[in-house]
Amino acid sequence: MTPAEPNANLFVALRAGFPADLDAVAIETLDTGLAYTWRDLERASAMFANLIDSLDLPPASRIAVQAEKSVESLLFYLAVLRAGHVYLPLNTAYKSDEIGYFLGDAEPAVFVCAPRDFVWASKLAFAKGTTFVFTKHLAAISPEFKQKVGQGTTVNWPESDKIVAAPKNDGVTATIKQTPGAIGYIEWGYAKLTKADVALLQNKSGKYVAAGGEGGALALASAEFPPDLIVWVDDPADPGAYPIASFTWQLFYQKQDPQKADYLRKLVAYGLTEGQKIADSMGYIPLPPSVIEKVKAASAKIQ
Repeated sequence: MTPAEPNANLFVALRAGFPADLDAVAIETLDTGLAYTWRDLERASAMFANLIDSLDLPPASRIAVQAEKSVESLLFYLAVLRAGHVYLPLNTAYKSDEIGYFLGDAEPAVFVCAPRDFVWASKLAFAKGTTFVFTKHLAAISPEFKQKVGQGTTVNWPESDKIVAAPKNDGVTATIKQTPGAIGYIEWGYAKLTKADVALLQNKSGKYVAAGGEGGALALASAEFPPDLIVWVDDPADPGAYPIASFTWQLFYQKQDPQKADYLRKLVAYGLTEGQKIADSMGYIPLPPSVIEKVKAASAKIQ
């Protein structure tokens, strides 16, 4: 058997089968009459793959997807393969409980869903995202933690009867309250809404800061944004910043039909104005003004 190339994956094998004429039609949709060339598949899958790479996932991470069959879904499938990860398709008929089971069982690093399902799906995914953000910070400040435990939605916690796993934020909160002297980690919104006791954490400057809108906003304001606005705040340097914080993103195609583009820009504008007024009451950190301006500029590109 010939050893595989270091970057060999299924996409590499599929790409080798592309025709020499990349401008030939690869896919033609019957309902819309749109045609996609092999070059379109090449470029679009590369764009999606770059987006996935920007998430800094561990190699061969599982990416769960619940989406209707479409050309875009196919492109994303190719991108997952291209980025060296595992594509986990989920039946579009699955509801919250079933999706929750699969997320808990398969432990994907990313969950992709249709916009209409974001409200309920995000509650399930954010529970996993808490572990990702928490361990990403610890890995950033401790080489030993990064080497022995790692970072991601699933890590190698030390085996001990003192370390107890619990499902989602509500399960962690209940376990803490039922276990004298226990500590754990949950997202700020859940801690706020359940009035859970929270600890001050030492930040990069050596200051002990409380979780909440003030320290969280300073952490988010310290982010250095790339053009696609996908950035992680692993260990903010501001003396007043809470050390563990993260953004939640909305992802849009830049090119849309005019009416849909207008609706999407209005959706973003609402989130940056009226949405900010209720962010704290819903358990989110209101965006700093500097971040709002960057999002405004980016949303204007949706055309």
